[in-house]
Amino acid sequence: MTRLLSAALWLTLFLPAATVRAGSQAYIANFSSDTVTVIDTGSNRITGRIPVGHHPWGVAVNPAGTRVYVTNQNDATLSVIDTLSETVSATIHLDGPPILFTDGGETALVSPWPYSAAVDPSGNTVYVTGPYIQSSDGIVWAINAANNTIRARIAVGHEPYGVLFSPDGRWAYVSNHAGDPSPAYNDGTVSVIDTATDTAVDLIQLHQDRPTALAISADGARLYVANWGGSISIIDTAQRRVMNTIPLGQGLAGLALSPDGNRLYVGWMGQMRDPSTCFGCLLYGVATAIDLQTNQVVANVDRLGSGPRGIALNPSGSRLFVPDYFSDGSVFVIDTASMTVASRIALPIGSAAVAFGQFMSPEFVCGNGVRDPGERCDDGNVIDGDDCDSNCQLTGCGNGATSPGEECDDFNNTSGDGCTADCRLEEGWACPPQGGVCHTVCGDGLVRGAEQCDDGDTLDGNGCEANCTPSYCGNAIIDSGEDCDYGIYNSPLFTNCEANCTLPRCGNGIRDILLFEQCDDGNNIDGDGCEANCTLPACGNGILDVGEQCDDGNRVDGDSCDSNCTPPVCGNAIVDAGEQCDDGNADSGDGCSATCQIEYIAGGGAPATDCLMEWAVVNPQNRRGPLSSQQVCRDNDPTCDFDSGVIGQCTFHVSACANVADAKLVRCQRQGLLTSDVQTPTLRDATRSITAAVMRGRIFDATTRVLSEAFGTCSAAVDIVVPLQTSAKRSKAGHQTLKAAVRAANGRVDKDKLRLTCLP
Repeated sequence: MTRLLSAALWLTLFLPAATVRAGSQAYIANFSSDTVTVIDTGSNRITGRIPVGHHPWGVAVNPAGTRVYVTNQNDATLSVIDTLSETVSATIHLDGPPILFTDGGETALVSPWPYSAAVDPSGNTVYVTGPYIQSSDGIVWAINAANNTIRARIAVGHEPYGVLFSPDGRWAYVSNHAGDPSPAYNDGTVSVIDTATDTAVDLIQLHQDRPTALAISADGARLYVANWGGSISIIDTAQRRVMNTIPLGQGLAGLALSPDGNRLYVGWMGQMRDPSTCFGCLLYGVATAIDLQTNQVVANVDRLGSGPRGIALNPSGSRLFVPDYFSDGSVFVIDTASMTVASRIALPIGSAAVAFGQFMSPEFVCGNGVRDPGERCDDGNVIDGDDCDSNCQLTGCGNGATSPGEECDDFNNTSGDGCTADCRLEEGWACPPQGGVCHTVCGDGLVRGAEQCDDGDTLDGNGCEANCTPSYCGNAIIDSGEDCDYGIYNSPLFTNCEANCTLPRCGNGIRDILLFEQCDDGNNIDGDGCEANCTLPACGNGILDVGEQCDDGNRVDGDSCDSNCTPPVCGNAIVDAGEQCDDGNADSGDGCSATCQIEYIAGGGAPATDCLMEWAVVNPQNRRGPLSSQQVCRDNDPTCDFDSGVIGQCTFHVSACANVADAKLVRCQRQGLLTSDVQTPTLRDATRSITAAVMRGRIFDATTRVLSEAFGTCSAAVDIVVPLQTSAKRSKAGHQTLKAAVRAANGRVDKDKLRLTCLP
């Protein structure tokens, strides 16, 4: 017994303890390089890089950590990554009808655009949001994780963005950028999905600008929604209503809740360079900690690159991982106790790191005898030198740690990735000295790995960019001849940069909706179908266009250019300065003379006084002659009936004229007038008929107005309505006689009569 105890004591004292080490993996989508970078969060080392679809964005790790789901925007697919082999085990094509997308006046059909993904707590269901297109109806694809098939398509609000399951998996929540049915900023919503039936059952109105990321409390009672416009909405999930709103800066695009539920971490965009001219031109990224007991900001960490898209905590909550999308491709690691940057993990230049969603795996244990994701082996201990080292990597070349005699070690024994099968450095690559995934040396003149070109320098705009990709509009690099370039955000809908990498301006060949352009033909020349100010040709715009003889910038008649953009001239049907009338011709004897002066209708008074008052009637086609005191009009004749198509009556335009110079009345001497009187309709007629009363009043008003005016003045035309005589069988002509008299200062009186007839 003594010998046995001594042996046990010796083993206890002198053998290394077989303790275990915990760690997790972060999966970062590289939007520009179409890969996913795997980071060991314990050592902050890159342990792998996995090719996926085109322009990956959303990332979701299942609860077991065995699968990672990645949305690929430009080919409308979902990559399924097996985390043990770190390879894509399946690609799911997200079907759906093409989307009509309008950008800068150009319209095209594009494939559905998946955005984010989430896995339910059981790991059996994956939800994917899409499409993220301005003002389009959105759907959520429901996918069976067991066989990677789409089982349902769930209709949600406009422009769905983020998706999140409740802790019990009973509900799912989807942030919709715009409201329904009228998409507009400050009208964001959250769709509530019943996961048992895969149907949206409610829509929570936020009244905030473009909701993005989501987080939920451990008990599922509180839902936190980041709003791009600058706030966080706190939703009571039981009542499905907003209970509080926390104001913050613009560009909110990531949320993470601490394990104890007391702190909310927010990733957002910081201050813009010039918000008045460029929305989307962002200066730096910020991570903010909010105390949920007080809903107050307690700490900020800024200068985190220039554009975080998604954030996540490691399982213990001690480290916050913030991918940087817009600048040089880094992942910032923040110590949450001190809210300071603890590490910066560099990714290959131009990666455009983004991981919208839950991109952190659960915590795994090295040394427990079970091989977990990120481990190459696990022999049940953490002892080095026994074929499986203490970091659960194989002993020797390929274990991810550069040992004596090795030039590199990239976690594998494969050549062609910068480190050969026997751990020798390959030309054109650089590898971390301590071991890890290698990357190409862009600018050495050697095309290696994912490089598409290498011209021996790291300059942009010379045909091969500093990230060793060819120069082109849309690569997020401002090249020679380009005003701007924000990659896929080259659109006035997102940034102040056109699809052709020019700044929005009139004359760039793109019709800019936000600049209220009506057209844009690529130049600033007037008169070619699109004006120099990008408006369509129109009379009255101050620009002389084809077919116009003049254009003075208004649609006013009687000035230097008439409302139809022709110069003032008698006979153009417009009464211009110096004209009393204009009937569209240069003929006399039709009521308007060849010089556009009114031709008067003598009312039948004595020759010596008949010019004291005369009539003027618009009726150029009068069968008895335009200047006859008997005016005849047919119902609905637009040349004489001015009641806009009213059937059963004629509306004449009649004016009273005083002291006119009428060539037909050479014996009449003009003189001052004292009074006027309407004799027909009579006062008695007016007491019996409203129509007669109205008519009498109008004639009285017309004759009275010209008493004190200068010689040769006519009143404004008044409407005199003459109804047809109707019976059950037919309609007959209607008649109305007008009689008026004026008295001159010398006592002489002029009596005038006008007979109006309306024919059916």
